[in-house]
Amino acid sequence: MPGAAHRTTSARRQGRGGLFACFTGKRKDEPDGLAMYLGEMARVRQEGAAARDADTGREVGQSAVSPARGVPGDALLSCPAEVLNDILARLDGRAKANARACSKHARDAVDEKAVTAVSWPSTRPLEAAHLALLARLPQLESVAIEHAPVTPDCVRAVAAGANIKRVVLGHGRGRIDRGLGSAALRPLARLPALEELAIAGLTELDLGVFAGLNLRKLRVNHTRTIRGFDTLATMTNLTEVDLSLTGAWDMDMKALSRCVGLRVLKAAGCPVTDAGVAHLANCPAGLTSLTLDRCEHFAGEALKGLAATLVTLSLRDCPSLTQEALRHVSAAPHLATLRLDHCPQIADTAIFHLSGHPKLRTLSLKSTSITDAGVAALRELPSLSDLDLDSCQVTNDGVLALLPLAGQLRRLSAPNTRASLVDLKDLQRVSGATEAAGAAPGTVSTRTTQELTRREVQGAGEVLVGPVGVPVH
Repeated sequence: MPGAAHRTTSARRQGRGGLFACFTGKRKDEPDGLAMYLGEMARVRQEGAAARDADTGREVGQSAVSPARGVPGDALLSCPAEVLNDILARLDGRAKANARACSKHARDAVDEKAVTAVSWPSTRPLEAAHLALLARLPQLESVAIEHAPVTPDCVRAVAAGANIKRVVLGHGRGRIDRGLGSAALRPLARLPALEELAIAGLTELDLGVFAGLNLRKLRVNHTRTIRGFDTLATMTNLTEVDLSLTGAWDMDMKALSRCVGLRVLKAAGCPVTDAGVAHLANCPAGLTSLTLDRCEHFAGEALKGLAATLVTLSLRDCPSLTQEALRHVSAAPHLATLRLDHCPQIADTAIFHLSGHPKLRTLSLKSTSITDAGVAALRELPSLSDLDLDSCQVTNDGVLALLPLAGQLRRLSAPNTRASLVDLKDLQRVSGATEAAGAAPGTVSTRTTQELTRREVQGAGEVLVGPVGVPVH
């Protein structure tokens, strides 16, 4: 059985690496080394058992896996239970299941009562041993199967837990079984304590299968068709919903407006328009966070009815967003974070609308049409601490106009512009240099930017990087 012998040799190498990592702490990824080792050992033992069943007249399988012949790693799996339990505590659920498959001693050492969270980061399908483990963890509260295929057996195994509060099935473009329908997810409705549910990668989903749950957070991504939004209105604890990259549209926004506790909504990449978003102004609790990134048909007129409660607003990559929409945003008294990256219509006029906003702290304008004139208007934002001007039409003159904010800005990003002052430390250094040179604080010297770069900044022992990555001499 050459395959098993090769795996045995590989397991021996992995075993030594895993042991060395766990007991010496020489590698930061020490749990990974042990997890790989345990997985290899589990496969070796399974292959050996299969070989004995298939060829009872030979001892090939036993020579590869028999403890009597010295299976690699038996010293680890035979160490005192308290030591082995401490090692296994470092691992996720999949690795624990592999450990249980390697040795009865390891199986006894896994403290099932102490396990509260299980995660499978691998893309390999879950095996029967892994699913069986879920049913034997009485305190299990969180299950995440983000990259492996999700089957009806997986769902039933997850639904067997009485104390589960969080379930994640798929992630981004996760590999949820494309044949998995809404009916296969119905067992999740039997989880009485479930608070957070995340599902990604379905072709269609009927939210009605979750009737009876009272979720706090719901995330459905990469799903073409979603039905049954009226079910969400019965979930009185529901405060956060993420529908990014789904087919949710205007009438679904109307259904969401009946969710009594909804405060956070993400609908990035959805085919919604202003007519649909306008319904969200009727949310009883008032939206505090709204994400509409990559919504091609959203122009921003609907923001007028939402401004009163918004704290965070993200409108990145919205080609239809107009500058007039920022007039409505400026009326949001509690707004602290605004992201307008890659919105081609956003230019200086939009910034003029925002000028003077008392609470805006984070502003991202990456790849917009902002120029030096718009940047100068940012000086009228008394709370601004985080600013991103990446790929804007900004020069050193625009960046230098921010000198009055040098003391309050925590982060300034301006790469891929015509400005050589691309770092907050550079701005603060120039600010100190101009004051030392006799210029009044908050003003720009009449000397050219090039002179400032050479004399004040470079003279202080620093060289600024120019707009194309070339030091300014």
